[in-house]
Amino acid sequence: MHRSAALLLVSAIACAPLGPKPPPRPANMVPVNASESALWHATIQVLTDRGLPIKDLRRSYGWIETEPAPIDTTRSAAWADCADPLQNAIPRPDRVAVVIRVARDGSTRSKVHVAPTWSYQADADVRCKTAGIWEEDLRKEITAAAVATEAGVPGR
Repeated sequence: MHRSAALLLVSAIACAPLGPKPPPRPANMVPVNASESALWHATIQVLTDRGLPIKDLRRSYGWIETEPAPIDTTRSAAWADCADPLQNAIPRPDRVAVVIRVARDGSTRSKVHVAPTWSYQADADVRCKTAGIWEEDLRKEITAAAVATEAGVPGR
C-alpha cells in the first residue's frame, strides 16, 4: 500500500507545472515576418531607445512590462483620453506603462501585442482610455526593427 502511494505522489510531482501559469495571450496579436527571437530582442531595444524602463521580463511567457514613464504631454491628448468626471479640466496623460506580448507563430514568424496603460501624476487612480495611436506606432517600430534584425541589417 505504501509503495503505490509513494508512486502516486512522485507521479503527481513530476506532472505538476513549474511556477505560475502564464497569462492568456491576447486574441488580437499582430503577425510579424520575423522569428520570435528577433522580435523579442527588437522589442527590448526599441523600449530602451524610447526610454521605457523594463519592469518585468518573462521570456517563457513572451511577456515584457515597463515601469510607468513620462511622456510628451504636448502630444498625449491625441494618444489617450483621461476625462475625469470629478474634475472641471480634462487632464492629459503624462506617463505610460506598457505590456508587450511576443509569441512564436511558426519557425520564421511571430506575433506581437502592445497594451499601454495611461495615467497622470495628479491622480494615479484615474486611468485613461487609449486612442490606439501610440501603441500602433510602437508596434510598427518594433515590427520594423525585428524584420531588420532578421534580415541582418546593421543598427539593430
